[in-house]
Parts: sequence; structure tokens; C-alpha cells
Amino acid sequence: MTPTEESLRILKVKTTVHHSLGPDYFANVYIPDQYRVLNETPYAGAEALPGYQAFKMNMKRKYRDVLGEKNFIIAPQKLEEDIPEKPINVHFENLKQRLHSDETYLISTTKNKTRLEGPEMAEATYPQKLGM
Repeated sequence: MTPTEESLRILKVKTTVHHSLGPDYFANVYIPDQYRVLNETPYAGAEALPGYQAFKMNMKRKYRDVLGEKNFIIAPQKLEEDIPEKPINVHFENLKQRLHSDETYLISTTKNKTRLEGPEMAEATYPQKLGM
């Protein structure tokens, strides 16, 4: 997360599916309702999670990998209120099933300072199966 002036923050989400066998992969990022995303509109085609807004990642194939990267400009809905820690959810799917759900990163706001907690990179490894 990149700090900016006032209460705005830039949340950079980068996704990679390595060595993919299938043609179509999708990733949806779920940001808590207590935050406004100023540069994107919520994606209505994703599964609805109570208390979250869904945003679609633009996934592009590069060789055998599928990559996506997006910057979200976020701000708290109410500036005077603290927001407790809540996970940012990321769902990876293909046309047949959900492949992975991630809740590694926690976002919170205290005294107008928004923080993201979690490792520099989250990773999951699955055995490859034809037809996944």
C-alpha cells in the first residue's frame, strides 16, 4: 500500500497463475464496504460477499502464465471513525471452479491512517491436473 496525502491510499494488487494449463482464469478482489474505491466501479458479475465490494482483475496470458495487476485508490467511507482489521479477499477461479481463496492481508484504519498488514507476497501451490 502506497501512502498519499490525507486519507487516500493506493492499494496495488498483483496476481499470477504460473504454468497454467487452462485457457481462462479470473481473479476478483473483495474490499470491505467501509472503504470507497475511487478509481474503479464494483463488479456485479462476481459472487456477493456480505460486507464487501467485488472488483475484477484484468488477467492476461503471457506464455504459460496468467498475470493481473491493478491499483485501487481507496479512502475510508467515514473519516472520523476507526475501522477494525478486516481481510481483503482474493478469489482465483476458472470457468469450472474456484481454485483458491486468499485472506492473507488485513486492512484497518486508526486515527485516519490506513494500514495493510501481511507478508510482502502471499503464495499458494497446487498440483497441476489436466482439466482444472
